Amino acid sequence: MTPTISTNGVVKQKNKVSLRPEVKGTVKHIPFHLILGGFAKKGEPLVTIDSELHQLAVDEANAQLSKLKAAKQIEIGRQKSAEMEYQLSDTVLQAESLALLLREPHLKQIESDIAKAEASLKRAKLNLEKTTIYAPFNGKITAKQVEIGSMIKDNTNLMDLIATDAFWVQVNVTTKDLKWFDIPNKSTGTSRCLGSEVIVTTSNGTRKGCVVSMVPVLDNKIKTAKVMIEVIDPLAINNQDLTKLLVNDFVKVDIKGKPIKAIELDRRYIQDNEYVWVMNEQNLLEKRYINISIREKGTVLIEDGLFNGDRVITTSLLGAVEGIELKERKSKGIKK
Repeated sequence: MTPTISTNGVVKQKNKVSLRPEVKGTVKHIPFHLILGGFAKKGEPLVTIDSELHQLAVDEANAQLSKLKAAKQIEIGRQKSAEMEYQLSDTVLQAESLALLLREPHLKQIESDIAKAEASLKRAKLNLEKTTIYAPFNGKITAKQVEIGSMIKDNTNLMDLIATDAFWVQVNVTTKDLKWFDIPNKSTGTSRCLGSEVIVTTSNGTRKGCVVSMVPVLDNKIKTAKVMIEVIDPLAINNQDLTKLLVNDFVKVDIKGKPIKAIELDRRYIQDNEYVWVMNEQNLLEKRYINISIREKGTVLIEDGLFNGDRVITTSLLGAVEGIELKERKSKGIKK
């Protein structure tokens, strides 16, 4: 049989980001649909900062680089001229003096200045590109701090975005129950489920999910493990017939377990949470201690202590004494 591990959980965002600029300036454009709660598609421009000053910086860096490259060509001409004069003379110089005569240090200085100017140009171009902030993933805007015309500085918080492709449901599970369902050791990076299947129930309906991971640290107080369940398209953006999940919602979670060999029995027949009364082969009352593996709603799953075909006492036996003779009236049986 396949057990179900039932618990409660809380819906969490899988990915969240606070968007901040790396350059300062005036906000020039924000798409009209990007309001609080609005949807942003991955790669979509979210905020555009006035780029005029940053374009001027690129132009200046380009001009400086062109000037230095021209200076290099002039210096190369001077070096060739100095080399010709040296060859026509009868003078023999040491290597260090010859390098000075051929203006080698001058050329190296210009080449160094060119490398510096190229780096400045690259930095200016990067800053120009950073005047547009793009959505890193498909998401919903949960907070928005700027509007068109806002003056922003480096690291100003622009807006908060949560990913809508998937949400997580976080549940706490006892360590004893972890062995009853599958927890993958790695992520597929796709919607393919490697862990156990899950049914998530809200006040409005149900959704299917998948166990994707477990946090390897127990809760300090209640000593339970945090298990993460992934639900694809939680806001029903791609399929509006599905039930929507909302972040921080409190939900019921049913995890489909691994098939096990166990006896399912009504909770009412368990005595003192550790044994049941059975009628043995001699029709005598026998106390049978059991090992309860999983407790489900209304029933328990028993791995040890009972066997298929055992006659469990389902009527109340106040003051019962083990070993008394019994007479079978009707047996409801037990399930395997």
